[in-house]
Amino acid sequence: MNIKNRQVFSTTLNEKVHIIEISNNFLTVEFSNYGAMITKLIINKHNLDLIVGCNSMEEYILQDKFFGATIGRYANRIEKGKFKLNSKEYEVSINEPPNHLHGGFNGFHKKLWSFEIENSSIIFSYFSKNMEEGFPGNLEIKVKYTLIENQLSIEYFGLSDEDTILNLTNHSYFNLNGEGVGDIKNHTIKIASEKYTEMNKNNIPNGNLIDVSNTPLDFQKPISIEEMFLKENILLDYDHNFLLKNSENIKASAYSPLTKIKLDLYTDYPCMQFFTASNLKDFKGKSNYSNFSAFCFEPQYAPNSINIKSFVQPILKKGKKYSHFIKYIFSL
Repeated sequence: MNIKNRQVFSTTLNEKVHIIEISNNFLTVEFSNYGAMITKLIINKHNLDLIVGCNSMEEYILQDKFFGATIGRYANRIEKGKFKLNSKEYEVSINEPPNHLHGGFNGFHKKLWSFEIENSSIIFSYFSKNMEEGFPGNLEIKVKYTLIENQLSIEYFGLSDEDTILNLTNHSYFNLNGEGVGDIKNHTIKIASEKYTEMNKNNIPNGNLIDVSNTPLDFQKPISIEEMFLKENILLDYDHNFLLKNSENIKASAYSPLTKIKLDLYTDYPCMQFFTASNLKDFKGKSNYSNFSAFCFEPQYAPNSINIKSFVQPILKKGKKYSHFIKYIFSL
């Protein structure tokens, strides 16, 4: 295991930002304490970076795509930025009018986290004050990344001094062909899900669960995105929340026939957003990006679940521990 830690000065933040690299024989992963984010993930055998993102830390700080970042307090959307908890209504920041998205204007993706390195792990810590972005409770957060052989695991821990809501995820954009190498339509996708949440025009679930069978969202059996488009005679930008089966170990997988690289996702979250990067059109990062330059697997509680009582609730009770995990396993 090799670990490197360097600092770069950000003129935007007027502070130094840490960039930490952890590597073993199979993987090299680069992190930053800005946003507790992943900035590179390299398959050493091919010297191939699978993470779509920016060229410099200053670009990461200025962009609005959430590249590789820890998302919180609330991943995805809250309708009209309002929710009730213990009969009290809260209003959180509306940074994607008319809704709240991914923690707000200065969510966890915009924070400088403290960190410590422990063997093959890096543990990021952040203290979110009561009513930050409108959320109740003083909240202590830890995000632990661990690199072991061909797998990268992410563990989330939280503790609040008041009842609150919490929904953390990672927003890495993957291209298994290699960052900047064409689009990801050739990727074979499998998602252990029979249902997805029906959305309104603002990407807010209406409470209905729709069977994926005979729709362009049926990834129960492996199928490439381009095959799906041909089969369904439709070109669809994916940005959908899937309910994950409890019975399956692997919750989602992606495979590139070009590189023969496979990514298997494990998680204990009840849902996952599958996103094909429709927000990257004409964006210049490490490469020039467009729609389908990458995909995101974002395990989570359902969008707006706090306002739909039939959904699994993202409530963290006072003094109770929040604990969830995401695990990426890569194979050749």
